[in-house]
Amino acid sequence: MASAFEKELRHQWDSKPQEDVQEVIRQHELHDDRPTMNFPPELINHRNGIGVFLNPAEGKEMMTNFTFLVSALEQAEGSFSDDQELSVRGFLTSPAISPDFVKRVLSEYGDQAVRKVFVLDGEVPPYWLEYLLRRFKGKYFRRRYPGLAVI
Repeated sequence: MASAFEKELRHQWDSKPQEDVQEVIRQHELHDDRPTMNFPPELINHRNGIGVFLNPAEGKEMMTNFTFLVSALEQAEGSFSDDQELSVRGFLTSPAISPDFVKRVLSEYGDQAVRKVFVLDGEVPPYWLEYLLRRFKGKYFRRRYPGLAVI
């Protein structure tokens, strides 16, 4: 993951005009002729899976303990452990995870575990997931204005 991000940054850096690149290098006193990416050691050394979602509207989203979440989503038929239930519930309620990330993961691994955790048995309306996303991730659905810097 880190090498893929560095490759992407290198490609963006190399696609700019050399005059602009040299100006940025001079302004920011860069030693390696390009910015470096520093990831926390906890992320680099994480052994329980990292989910990465490239969201065009929000940027890169990363989630640790991803394999644990996937195992809980795939185990929708059996009974959950408390940790698995918390993992699924936290995935849907966390304000740091965008609705698009949730939809992408559920489209790949299924939504039965979410229905089970939120006790949505029997006939549910087709908009049940959209309701939960708006309920727990409402900030993503509100009008947001771009950042403004006055120079």
